[in-house]
Amino acid sequence: MMFIIFFISLFADIGVVSAADYYVATWGSDSNNGTSLDAPWQHPSYATQQAKAGDTIYLMDGVWHNEYISFANSGTKGNPIVMTAYNGTPTLIGSGTGQGISIVDQAYITIDGITIENYDNAIYGECPSGKSKIRNIEILNCKIKNCNDISIWIRSINSTYDIPNLNITNNTITDSKCSAMYLIHIKDSIIKNNYIENILGEGCMGIGIGYYFDNTIIENNYLTKIATYAISGGSHSDNNIVRNNTIENISGRGIRFDKHYNNNTVINNTIKNTEDIGIDIYPDSFTIVKSNYVENSSLGVYSGSGIVENNTFKDCRAVRMTSSEEWGYGTIIFKDNIVDNADWIDFYGQKDSIIQNNIFMNGERGIVFYTGTSAPSENVTIRNNVFYNIGGTTAAITVGWSPVTNLTIKNNIFMNIPDYCIENKTGENVIVAYNDVWGCSSPYFKGITATNTLEKDPLFADPPNDFHLKSQYGRWNGSDWVTDSVTSPCIDAGDPADDYPNELDYPNGYINMGAYGNTVEASRSPKIESKGVYYVAPYGDDANNGITLETAWRHISHAASKAQPGDTILIVGGVYKDEHVVFTNSGNATHPIVMKAYNGTPTLDGVDKTGVGIKIPDKSYIEIYGLKIKNYDIGIKGEGILQNITIGNFTIEDIKSEGLNFDSASLQNSIITNFIIRNTGGRAISHYDFGSTDCHDVEISHFIINDIDSAGILWENAKRVHIHHGEIHNTTGDGIRLYKNLNCSVVEHVLVNKTGWHGIAIHDPYMNRPCYDNIIRNCEVIGASHGAIDLHSGAFNTTVENCTLVGPPYTTVGIYFHNRGEGLIARNNVIKNMLRGIYADAYNNGSVIKNAVFVNNTIYNDIEYSGGDGQNGLLENISFINNTFINCSSDGSYSALSFWYGRNVLLKGNRFINPPHPEEPQIQVKYCTGDVIIEDLKDRVTKIRAVSTSAEVRFTDGKVFSENGINTPYWHPDKSNYSLVNETVRFITHNMTAVPSSGYATITVNKFNTSLPQGEILVNFTSNTTNGTNVVFTIGDLIPNKYYLIRKDCNSFTTKRADSTGHITFSNSEWRSAHTFTVEEIPPTPRTGLVGLWHFDEGAGTTAGDSSGNNNNGTLIDNPDWVDGKIGKALEFNGSTNYVEINDSDS
Repeated sequence: MMFIIFFISLFADIGVVSAADYYVATWGSDSNNGTSLDAPWQHPSYATQQAKAGDTIYLMDGVWHNEYISFANSGTKGNPIVMTAYNGTPTLIGSGTGQGISIVDQAYITIDGITIENYDNAIYGECPSGKSKIRNIEILNCKIKNCNDISIWIRSINSTYDIPNLNITNNTITDSKCSAMYLIHIKDSIIKNNYIENILGEGCMGIGIGYYFDNTIIENNYLTKIATYAISGGSHSDNNIVRNNTIENISGRGIRFDKHYNNNTVINNTIKNTEDIGIDIYPDSFTIVKSNYVENSSLGVYSGSGIVENNTFKDCRAVRMTSSEEWGYGTIIFKDNIVDNADWIDFYGQKDSIIQNNIFMNGERGIVFYTGTSAPSENVTIRNNVFYNIGGTTAAITVGWSPVTNLTIKNNIFMNIPDYCIENKTGENVIVAYNDVWGCSSPYFKGITATNTLEKDPLFADPPNDFHLKSQYGRWNGSDWVTDSVTSPCIDAGDPADDYPNELDYPNGYINMGAYGNTVEASRSPKIESKGVYYVAPYGDDANNGITLETAWRHISHAASKAQPGDTILIVGGVYKDEHVVFTNSGNATHPIVMKAYNGTPTLDGVDKTGVGIKIPDKSYIEIYGLKIKNYDIGIKGEGILQNITIGNFTIEDIKSEGLNFDSASLQNSIITNFIIRNTGGRAISHYDFGSTDCHDVEISHFIINDIDSAGILWENAKRVHIHHGEIHNTTGDGIRLYKNLNCSVVEHVLVNKTGWHGIAIHDPYMNRPCYDNIIRNCEVIGASHGAIDLHSGAFNTTVENCTLVGPPYTTVGIYFHNRGEGLIARNNVIKNMLRGIYADAYNNGSVIKNAVFVNNTIYNDIEYSGGDGQNGLLENISFINNTFINCSSDGSYSALSFWYGRNVLLKGNRFINPPHPEEPQIQVKYCTGDVIIEDLKDRVTKIRAVSTSAEVRFTDGKVFSENGINTPYWHPDKSNYSLVNETVRFITHNMTAVPSSGYATITVNKFNTSLPQGEILVNFTSNTTNGTNVVFTIGDLIPNKYYLIRKDCNSFTTKRADSTGHITFSNSEWRSAHTFTVEEIPPTPRTGLVGLWHFDEGAGTTAGDSSGNNNNGTLIDNPDWVDGKIGKALEFNGSTNYVEINDSDS
C-alpha cells in the first residue's frame, strides 16, 4: 500500500482529502506505485482496495479475465472515488458467476466507461442490514452484456434505509438472462439515457424498481425486446417521474406501477408493440399519465385515481379505467386524449370522474361500463368529446353492463356512428342533452330520453385529421388562427348553463360542442363580430371592419384603441410612419390582447425622434410581438401599474432617449424577451423612478443591446428581476445596474463587452435604499472601464459565481466590494488582466464592509493586488479561501494578496503561481487587528510580510495510520502555529511518500514550517511495520545534488544527497525498531504540548470527552452516528454536516 502525505490545514468539521490518480494496465504490476502511465498496477481489484476519497483509477485499454472488484473505501461529497476508462475500451470478462464490481456499504463511487461481460451481476450494490452508508453511486457510460443474473443490482437490505442519489446514465445493457436493472429501496435518483435490449429471461425487466422508491426520475431511455416489464415501479413509491422513454417490442408490459403509491407522473413516453399492457397503473394510487404515444398496446388504470391527459392511443387492445370493491373506487380525469381504433374502451367502478375533450374514433366498440355488479359507477360526466366512426359491436357509449348512477352526457358530437350513439342498459338517472348527431344510424339513443339534440353537420375542419370546428370568425389550425367560408352550427351550441372561461370569445355566447369546447382552441363565435382577429395593413382604411386582410385597418394606433380582451391584432409587414400607439383597454388572464406581426417585419417609424412609439398606461395582459420601432424619443413606454405584459421578438433602434422606459411604472409578472435594442441616446431599458410601488417578477431574456449612450439596463426598486441569456456591447455607462432597493434578483448568462463604466453593478449611492439577496452568475464581462462587477454601497447578501471577467483596460477591478455592504460570496470566478483582481474596500470615511468570502477564484495578470483596505472605515470578517493567483502583482510595489486595516482576516489555501517578483512577499497584512489567520499554504515557498500586525500562520501536524491491509489510512489533523509579528517570513512546504513493500505500516508524521531558510527543517517522522517489512521514504522538493543530514532521535544517523530531481530516498531496512527521524541541517526546536485527546468511547449522547486533562470537551453537531470502532466505540460522520465542535480555550 502506498501512502501519499500532503501537509494541509483543515476546518474542524470536514474530512481531509489527498486526491491521487492511479493507472491500471493488463501489462502492469501491483508492486508498482501505480501513479504513472509507465508504472501502472495490473489488477483493477487491487486498485480499488487502495483508492480513497478523491482518487481516480484509470483503466487502460485491455481485457481482464475473472476480476472481482470491490471497493474498500468510500469517497466523500465532492471527492468521489472514480474508476474510469483512460483510453480504448477496458473490459472485464467473467466466467459466468459472481459479481464483476461490488459496492457494499460504500458511498460516493463512480464507475465510468467500463465494459463488463459474462458475470452473474455486472455491478452489485448493497446496504447491509443495520447499515446506512451507501449513497451517491454513479454508473456512467458502461457496456454490459451476457449476465446470468441481474446486470445492475442495487438493494438495501436495511428496511429502514432508502439508498439515495443513484445516477445510472448512458449505459448499454444487452443480452441479459435476467433483469437489466433491479433497484430496491432507492430515492432521489436518476436513471437516464440508457439503451437496454434483449432481456429475455422469464419474469425479467428492463428497469425494475422494487419496494419503495421515491423522488426518482427515469428518462430518455430506450428499451426493446424485454421479456416481462420494460419499466416497473414497486409498491409504496411516491413522487417519481417516468418521461421521454421509448419502449417497443416488449413481450410483457411497457410501464408498470405497483399498488400503494402517490404523485407519480408518466409523461412524453413512446410505447409500441407490447404484448401486454403498455401503461399499467395498479390500485391505491394517484398518477398523472400525460402526453404519451401508445401504439399496438393498451392502457390500464385499476382502482387508482389520477389524470390521463393529452395522450394518443392508436390501434390498442384496450383503454381501461376500472375499479373494484376490493381495492376501492378511483376518480379519473380523462381529457384531451385521442383514442384511435381501440378494441375496448372500459370505464367502470368510477366515482366522481370526468371524461372530456377527447376524440374517440375508428373502433368497433365505444365506451362501455363493463364487468359485473361488483363495480358500480356514479357521478360520472362525459362532455365535450367527439365520437367519430366508432361502434358497431357496441354503441358509441354503452351504459352497462355494470351499474351506473348519476351519469351526464352532454356537449358531445357523434358522427358516422353505425350503431346507437348511446345505449342505456343499466343506468339510473342518466342525463343526455345538448349533443350533436350527424351521419349516424337511427334511432340514435336506446333506453334513454335525450333533450336538445342538434342534428346538423358539425363542419369539422378535416376529419379524421382535424376536428376543430370551421368558423368565419376564427379557427385554430395548429399554429395560427384562420378563417373559413362557413361556420359550424356546433359553435355556441352547448349547454347554456355551462361555464366556458377558456374560450376566447368568453363571456359572450355559449360553450362550444365537441373536443375543443371550453379550451383556448375553441373556434370563435359568430355572435361577437366586434371581437376576434383584426388586421392592420399599409393599404388599409380605418373605416373598414378590420376582420379580414381585404378589409384591414390602416393604423396600428386605431387597432390598439379598439382592441378588447381576447382580440388579436395582426400587422401586415410594411412601414407605418409617425404612429403613436396607446392601448385603451386591458386583456385578462384567459383573454389577453395580442398585437403581433402577420408577416414580414412591421416597422413603426417615428420619423423625427419625438414622442413614444407604443405606450401602455395602467394596463394588464398585453402581448406585443414581432415589431421594429425606430426614430422616436422613446420606443416603448409603460406607466402606472402594469401586470402580465409580454414584449417579444422585437427590435428598437435609432432612439433619442430610452428604448424601453418603465420609469414611472410598477411592472409585475411580465416578460421582455428575444429582442435587439441598439443606438439609443439613453438607456436601452430603464426602470429609474423610486416612486413606483411593488414592481416584481420581471424577466428580461435572450437579447442583444449595443451602442447605447448610457447604461444598457438599469432597474431600480423591484424584487425578483431575472436578466438572462443576453449580450450588451458598447455602452457609455454601466452594462447592467441593479439600483436602489433592488432585491432577490438574478443576472446570469449575460455577456457585457466594452462599457464606459461598470460591467455589472449593484449600487445604492445614497446608502439608504440597500439591495438584498441578489445573484450574479455565469456572466462574462470584457473591457469594463471601472469595476467589472461593482458592488458599491448597499449590496447585502450578494453572490457572484462562475463569472469570467477580462480586461483591459488595466484601470478596473474584477470584483469590487466597497463603501457599504455586508455578506458577499464570490466563488469560482476567473479574472484576467485587471488593475486589481478581487477587492474589498472600506477606505472612505464611515465605510463598512463585512462578512465577505472570496473562494475558488482564479486571478491572472493583475497589475497591483487583490485583498482589502479599511483605512478610514471598518473592514471586518474577510476571507480569501482556495484562490489561485497567476502572474499577479506585476507592478512590484504590492503583494499579490494585500490587506490594510482589516479586522478578522482569514487567508486559507491560496496559491501563487509564477509571481513576477518572487523575491517580494506574496502575502502582506498591514495594520490589521483581531484574528489574522493565514493557513493551508499551497505553494512550496510562500513569503509573508506582517507590518504592525500580529498574524497567526497555521500548519498541520499529520498522523496517518492503517490498521489492516485493506482499510483506508486515516488522517488525524492537529494544528501547529507560527506567530508572525512585524516581520517577513519565508515558509517552505514539502511532500513525503511512504510505501510499505508488503503488509502495512504505522506512520506518524510531524511537520514544522518555520522562518528558517530552505533545507534547515523538512520533516520528522516515526515508522514501524507490524511484520518487519520495509518502508521506503521519499522526501521531495529539495535542492538538487545537495547533501542533507538525517538524524535519528536527534542523533546523527546518515547523510543523503538529493538526486538531480531534488529527492532523497531511504528506508526502515536501515534500522531495526521504531525511531523518530529528522531531515535537517540544523536541528529544530519542535513545538510540543497535548491540547486534547478524544477517544469517542462514550457510545451515546452529544458529548465527546477530552482525556488529556485540559477539559476541552467536544459537542456533537447534527447527530453523527455512534458505531462500534476497531477499539471501543467510534463516531461515523456523513462528510458534510456532521462534526464535533471544540470550544476555544487557553490550552
